[in-house]
Amino acid sequence: MILVDNYIGAILCCVYCCLCWGSWANTQKMVTSKSWSFELFYWDLTFGLFFTALLGALTLGSLGGEGRTFFGDLAVMDWNSMKYALLGGIVWNFGNIFLFAVGILVSTPIFNTFAMKHPVEGRVVTMKDYFAGDAKTHLTGMLGGFIWMGGMVISFMGAGAANPAISYALSNAAPVVAMIWGSFCLEGI
Repeated sequence: MILVDNYIGAILCCVYCCLCWGSWANTQKMVTSKSWSFELFYWDLTFGLFFTALLGALTLGSLGGEGRTFFGDLAVMDWNSMKYALLGGIVWNFGNIFLFAVGILVSTPIFNTFAMKHPVEGRVVTMKDYFAGDAKTHLTGMLGGFIWMGGMVISFMGAGAANPAISYALSNAAPVVAMIWGSFCLEGI
């Protein structure tokens, strides 16, 4: 797999993660004008998360000379580890990146269907509403998943070489990035 092994590179990975995690929600704001509810957006976000994790596993997780490859890791995993990683995706915890994304993909039809029938705000939406969305709306939602998971994958690449305190602080500064987006860049959206 490809890992970052120098300090500056690891810090840049953390900064990239901060930018991604502070920016992904803007993709939902980009489709709000079309009265696209968060529940409908979440389907596309989930697909974006999954496809980005799969892409990361097949490229960054399978190339390079450090550690085991993605398929090597899968070959030596026991089912208990796999169940816990899937469960981690269901409760939104960070485990194995790909299995985490699979857990989200598997749990979304259950939890999001419930959320669609019992929205926190707005009207009840159905899968018919979801399929009525245009390609641009769906691709924008998937872009949100790509941005979020891209930040996570890059963050994990540099996690071993970064100072834990700096890594934690930078990855958790995402709300500051979101505030900057909201204050200076998204006034018209």
